[in-house]
Formats: sequence, structure tokens, C-alpha cells
Amino acid sequence: MNRTTPELKTLSVRQRQMFDMLCNGMTQKEIAKYLGLSEKTVNAHIYITMKKLQVSNRAELVSCRPCPQCGYVRKRTGGVV
Repeated sequence: MNRTTPELKTLSVRQRQMFDMLCNGMTQKEIAKYLGLSEKTVNAHIYITMKKLQVSNRAELVSCRPCPQCGYVRKRTGGVV
């Protein structure tokens, strides 16, 4: 079962950038190095992104996928999607 969480539009450009990098398998350390930021700064952006998308951990965060038609994030709540 899917439930719709807030739109990706609520994310800042930097938060969306980091969300995409996480979904593509990059670690926090790799993201920090690539963007020239501290890991603490990256962690703060990821934490805020998790709160905005109403997820409680990074595994849930990367399981979110944007819907190409509407821009909403579909959050897996269990089972096969």
C-alpha cells in the first residue's frame, strides 16, 4: 500500500540534490566531499529532508520515489510496491 507524502516542491534545491544523491547510492561522506561541504552540514540537510517527507530513517528516505506525473513522493509502507 502506498500513501502520498508532501510534494518534493517543499524541498530546497540543496535538499533535493542530496535526496537524489542518496537515492543513487552515495554515502553522506561522498556527498559532503562532492559538494565541498562538511558531513555535519550534509547530515543537517538530510535530517530536514526526512522531516519534510515524514520518514524516520534513511532507509525509508531512499525508498521514496518521485512520481513523474504529479511530482508527489510515494512512500512504501510495507510489502512489494
